[in-house]
Amino acid sequence: MTLGLMLIFTLFVGGPIRQIDHAIEAIGHGRLNEPVGVKGPADLQALGRQLEWLRLRLGEISEERNRFLRHMSHELKTPLANLREGAELLLEGAVGSLNGEQREVAGILRENSLRLQRLIENLLSYSEWQARRGGLDLVELNLPTLVSAAVDTYQLPVNAHHLTLVKQVDDVSFTGDRAKLRLILDNLVSNAVKFTPDGGTITVRGAATAGTW
Repeated sequence: MTLGLMLIFTLFVGGPIRQIDHAIEAIGHGRLNEPVGVKGPADLQALGRQLEWLRLRLGEISEERNRFLRHMSHELKTPLANLREGAELLLEGAVGSLNGEQREVAGILRENSLRLQRLIENLLSYSEWQARRGGLDLVELNLPTLVSAAVDTYQLPVNAHHLTLVKQVDDVSFTGDRAKLRLILDNLVSNAVKFTPDGGTITVRGAATAGTW
């Protein structure tokens, strides 16, 4: 009888308990992509459903957090880059010569803006790594609007370095992830402005080709 009871416990209770233990361990280690399914007595099945609800809810919270990080990192990066460019222009004498105290203040502003930019880029790298785990946030986009939003934020350094900015972008609408594409464009334009010699030309092209762009 004892052996029979032990066998019944193992088959009908021990298995579901092990499933619950595995689910708790997975959730505790952040493996939120593993669905929770518990077979056995009704009470244990109900506990399994609660764990599945918890898994889904934690996944939603994690995605909301990552979306917030991506948004804030992106929103902070561009104005901070403009502040850094403005400080560099002051140091270069683009708006007139500075005295010693003014140059010291401009230098402090530049160094701190660079430091803050590095911190934001680290946060952005982390949020982008988290985003790659979570997939894409697809919306309808217009290519000229997307490009203009990225390019126009660099108008100050473009003017200061006497650059010519040419946009050759077809009127194309498509489905994509706005934050990720904006990040790509920001990086491309920022590098172009940084490494193009004074008086040079930057050309941004965008077109649809065989169903792609």
